[in-house]
This record gives sequence, C-alpha cells and structure tokens, in this order.
Amino acid sequence: GSIVNDSSSFGNNGTLLNGSWTAGKYGSAVNLGLNSSIGISNAAQLNFGKNSFSVSLWFKLASDFNVTQTKSQALLSRYTNPDNNMSIVLKGTDYTNGSGSSGTLQVKMESRGVTDATTSGGYFHTSQNSWVGGQWYHAVVIFDRNGTNSTIYINGQPAKGGGTDLSVTDTFNINYVPNPWVFGYGNFDFTNLSVPVILAGAVDDIRIYNKILSQNEVGHVMNNEAVAYVSENNTKGIVAG
Repeated sequence: GSIVNDSSSFGNNGTLLNGSWTAGKYGSAVNLGLNSSIGISNAAQLNFGKNSFSVSLWFKLASDFNVTQTKSQALLSRYTNPDNNMSIVLKGTDYTNGSGSSGTLQVKMESRGVTDATTSGGYFHTSQNSWVGGQWYHAVVIFDRNGTNSTIYINGQPAKGGGTDLSVTDTFNINYVPNPWVFGYGNFDFTNLSVPVILAGAVDDIRIYNKILSQNEVGHVMNNEAVAYVSENNTKGIVAG
C-alpha cells in the first residue's frame, strides 16, 4: 500500500491500503471503504502501558448514520483476542455489547493480558446518536488510566453520554494489544470476528498523544494548532503538514 508519512518527528508512518486521496478538512484526506484502511505500526513510543493517552481525528461519513443503522462502522480497531482489544466504533444495531445504544460513537478498552471470560472491558459512548453524511466531525477520545477522566469530545465539546470507567488494575494495559493501529477497518468485539466492519467515508488529521488533552488543548487540535506532546502521530496528506 501507499506510505502515509508522519509529519511529527517520531516517524510513525502509516500504510494506506486500498484507499484514495480526497479533499480534507485540512489539506488532503483519505477516502475509505470496502477493505481499505490506514495502519500504523505499534512503535515503542505508542506502547503506553498503563499510562493515559488521547486519540484525535476528523471523520466524514458517506451517508447519514443514526439509530436505525444496522451495520457498525469502525473509526479505530486494534484487536488481538477477546480479552485484549480496543476500538472506536459508530455503533449499529449489529453491535449489542457495551454501554451505548445504536447510533452512538462507542469506545472500548480491554487489555489485561489474560483470558478471563467472567469480566469485560470498559465501554463509554457519546450522547449523540445521529451523524450527517458529508459533514466533517472532529472526535477526540481520552483514555484515562484512572478512569474518572475518560471522555469523548465532538467538535471541541464534551460529548460523553455514559458508560463504565476504565480501570488500571483490571482492563487497562495497552501493551497487551500489540496489533497495529488500524483506522477505518477491523474487528471491534469477539461478536464480529468473522465480519470486520469498515468506515464508509473519509478521515483526516489523525493524532495520537501520550497525555490527557484538556478541553483547551482539544480546541487547539481541532483548529489545527500546535499542542505540546511527547508522542504524536501527524500524517502529512492526512493532516496539515
């Protein structure tokens, strides 16, 4: 696939599989669809362990998505096994696990390194359950190791509608999910292993921070302004370089 260059100093280049370039929120974006994705290898600086981190991106759907949508769409998927996986998914009626209803953007983190069918991962979701096709949305997900500050921002505003807290002692060690960071395609739960879901739309300005972004920093990111970081994935072509 094509190389998606990291415009930060960390060299976390991505690989574009079967996607195409299009006009983005800032510069160029990537159109994704059937069997297409952006994959970023799990580099050492992206192994956050039990530390907090944030994921930011712009997305635009090809068509409206709401409570009646039968098929989920994956913004981010990292799947190793039923006990070690994380995802950011627009939830269709086919996704029955978790805290959110259909139409919401749901986040899952389950990474404890052991097989334990008696416990489940942490889920949280947006209150928003309707998304307009053709419109750009800015999403930031905060993965807080202490649980209390895990949240979602949509277009710069707090948007968490509910869910369970992540627990550093139970479900939070990202190093147990060694798979690449895959945007726009993948598995989100053991219930959909045979049929990975896609994102029918475009993504732009993918960033990964090894810190909890404040709401003020989220605003800077949304406006394509600099934010201090140690690990950040900024990919030229997908983001403004």
